[in-house]
Amino acid sequence: MTIDKSIPKATAKRLPLYYRIFKRFNTNNFEKASSKQIADAIGIDSATVRRDFSYFGELGRRGFGYDVKKLMNFFADILNDHSTTNVMLVGCGNIGRALLHYRFHDRNKMQITLAFDRDDNSLVGTKTEDGIPIYGISTIKEHLKDQ
Repeated sequence: MTIDKSIPKATAKRLPLYYRIFKRFNTNNFEKASSKQIADAIGIDSATVRRDFSYFGELGRRGFGYDVKKLMNFFADILNDHSTTNVMLVGCGNIGRALLHYRFHDRNKMQITLAFDRDDNSLVGTKTEDGIPIYGISTIKEHLKDQ
């Protein structure tokens, strides 16, 4: 989806902010959001939110608010943010294990695909519950070439 040339630059600059707010609302299980809630989260007035959204047609209904999931996906389309970034984790200690269990892809469109730890760690050669393989740190260069 491309942004119409008639949309003011100030509105276009706020699009990533709207997207971020709708992602946060979605994470917090909001189904609907009012223009006031959106405005308060961004630090602008609600009339600006309604005016910005009017450039994209009918996004919500008066008195009902805006559908959070629908607008999160709408802004993802506009900003072309549908790709997932694969990352690797180095260090599977307490913090590393917590990160292995954290659902990055739900919030940040990232996923851990490889993990590394000391070669003598008992986790090396195993996989997490999500299927993420854990390798010895001495093999990191060869795995980087493959990725």
